[in-house]
Amino acid sequence: MIVYADVLFLLNLVVDYGLLLVTARIAGVPFVRLRLLGGAAFGALYAVAVFLPGLGVLSVLPVRIAAGMGMAWIAYGNTPRIGRLVLILASVSAALGGGVLALTDVGGATLYEGVATTGADFFAVVLIASALCVGFGVVFRRWGQKAGKQELAYIQVFVNQKSTVFRAMVDSGNLLSDHRDRSVIVADAQVIRRLLPKGAHLSPEKVCHPSAMFEALTALFGCGRVQLISYRSVGVCDGLMAALRPDRVTVNGRETEEVLLAVSPGPVSDTGAYEGLIGAETGGTI
Repeated sequence: MIVYADVLFLLNLVVDYGLLLVTARIAGVPFVRLRLLGGAAFGALYAVAVFLPGLGVLSVLPVRIAAGMGMAWIAYGNTPRIGRLVLILASVSAALGGGVLALTDVGGATLYEGVATTGADFFAVVLIASALCVGFGVVFRRWGQKAGKQELAYIQVFVNQKSTVFRAMVDSGNLLSDHRDRSVIVADAQVIRRLLPKGAHLSPEKVCHPSAMFEALTALFGCGRVQLISYRSVGVCDGLMAALRPDRVTVNGRETEEVLLAVSPGPVSDTGAYEGLIGAETGGTI
């Protein structure tokens, strides 16, 4: 069987992306689609390298395990759940083996050293890839809904001569806005601390008290850039948060309309997977 590198890369890119997506759904962890695509591209490059002359050592079990861990790290980041995610990824990969073999009669797909291969032409590979994508979507759509779909957005905030980047969970329930109908991104205090002028700091006591935080931010950034935002949430009927008006905000690399950055009195994520909450209409998902 003749294997073409471009066809091999395409097939494994689709297969690995599906594996990483399904793993995130099963684990119920937030994910960024571009990171999943990066992990899938790494896996696809590894699959091509296995077939290169003199690189057969890449197919041994320890290297395959390391490649899987590399895929997971690229796709999900340095999360405390990385070990669990790797185990789930391995289990889903093993289960997928039967699905790939079931497509043998359709497009000549098979497994070699754990790598999906095919001797079919490009059109057949597209059919196989499409069948895999549809299968992933149908089988795991309900699971993903039960586990709670969590997607992340990359936020970059510019204030004066400083900027910072952080991840925010896209929360369809975050409808927070001010009296001028400007959307509000809720962020951990650590995000605000990275934007402070040199030598300035915010104590934990000020973070916990919105009025004290309002006064501190006003002293640092001037009048007119800070305001108090009222909000309601589970267990909070009439809360307040201090909010800063940045110079610019980009969401997933795209410039957004004027938004405010509110300081959460506590961490927005128990696991540290993200540092903010953003409404689905503010910037969408990746």
